[in-house]
Amino acid sequence: MKLNMILTVFKEGLNNILKNKIMSGISLMMVLITLVLAGLSATVVVNLRYNSENMKSIPEIVAYCDPDMQEDEINKAYERIKSIEGVSNILIVTKEEAYQKAKEMLGNDERLLEGFGEEIFPVSFVLTLEDASFSAEISEKALGVPGIYKADYSQEVVSIVTKLSSWMKVVTIALSLLLSFIAVTIISNTVKLTVMARKNEIAIMKYVGATEDFIRWPFILEGMILGVLGAIISIFLVLYVYEQFLIYYYSQGSMFFNLFQFVKISDISVILAVIFTAFGVGIGVFGSITSMNKYLKL
Repeated sequence: MKLNMILTVFKEGLNNILKNKIMSGISLMMVLITLVLAGLSATVVVNLRYNSENMKSIPEIVAYCDPDMQEDEINKAYERIKSIEGVSNILIVTKEEAYQKAKEMLGNDERLLEGFGEEIFPVSFVLTLEDASFSAEISEKALGVPGIYKADYSQEVVSIVTKLSSWMKVVTIALSLLLSFIAVTIISNTVKLTVMARKNEIAIMKYVGATEDFIRWPFILEGMILGVLGAIISIFLVLYVYEQFLIYYYSQGSMFFNLFQFVKISDISVILAVIFTAFGVGIGVFGSITSMNKYLKL
């Protein structure tokens, strides 16, 4: 296909969208909703799987001190926990160390901690166990130490996270399929309106010898453009929501309130961009082809 013909086809595709602004807008909104909801669900699944794999190899308990504890109280708690049978090693993580560790873990996303200092993190004790099978028992004993308000152990969380991951995966797939079907139906109806509106024009084009591809491609591009636009907007929306959540999460010192950590924005953005674009284009093209096969008689 020559360049001038490609430009003509592309122009016709845009004109089709502009001629049916309301239906095109509804189609775009449906693609957007589909991708945003599927994308947010996917980020949950990715983070759950990421954490379930990481936690399986950590035979540790993390005990958190009350934020108002004084240094002498922290030292007493340290000695009490150190004496618990089954604890092979205990490491104190100060507020400053927790803050620095958070910055290292965030890497390129370090800016999420801007405006916050070490005060958002509690002092914590990292316990290495002789036998991970006694995690629950030792965790209970650690919670009995004055000033310790929370104690997480990885094996307990792994079980919960693994179950959540499996459940969320099913929900994400089901939700994506349902919304994709709705989006395809709406795009199909949008293209149908365009086909009906240009019925006489299409008949003239066929009469003067226009090829089948030349007539079909503007409608395919109509769906493709709607899909790409929906993908681009949804990528920014999902990443923005994810970033705002991480800012809130880390500002609460939540990284050390439990064993759960999140995948960096930089690690997830490229993957989402590729998947969203492919998915958006797929929905748009499939909707267009479905409508053409039904209403465009060539």
